[in-house]
Amino acid sequence: MTVSEGFEALASPRRSLHGLSVSIHNASEAESLFRKIDGALALIDRLDPRRYQRLRHDLRRISVVPAKGDWAVYSPFTKACYLKEAVAVGDDAPVIALVLVHEAVHARLARAGLPSWPDRRQRTEALCYREEMAFARLLERAGAKGLEPWLRYLDAKARDCTPAPIAAASG
Repeated sequence: MTVSEGFEALASPRRSLHGLSVSIHNASEAESLFRKIDGALALIDRLDPRRYQRLRHDLRRISVVPAKGDWAVYSPFTKACYLKEAVAVGDDAPVIALVLVHEAVHARLARAGLPSWPDRRQRTEALCYREEMAFARLLERAGAKGLEPWLRYLDAKARDCTPAPIAAASG
């Protein structure tokens, strides 16, 4: 996020949802996006109260911003999840919940003093994807439809991120 985008974010519509400060960069979509994020947080609370409490403890804010690249990113400096506007607008509450679960793992690790250093990135992302998969299975058990492609994607991402085992030295 650039400095000018940061200033725009300060002027964005904001609301407290589930004890988190939520801001929406696109004011014309604000009400709809507040409802989706509220729904995503309510899903996490209903299906996995422990994860929900940790998320609320480790994150301070969620900001929906125009962005390129990743679906979302966690900033340890602001303790915020920056959710890509296209994801928030184009997806429903269960998908937004999955993205929030992923970023909350980053927040949890940062809070525990384990920042995402480049040499740890693969392992960190694999853990995030596995946690996201675990929550996707809870969503599936609760009756959410259409998650099978998402589960396959998460499984592939987790495998892609897991470093190959170190072969034992023969002697």
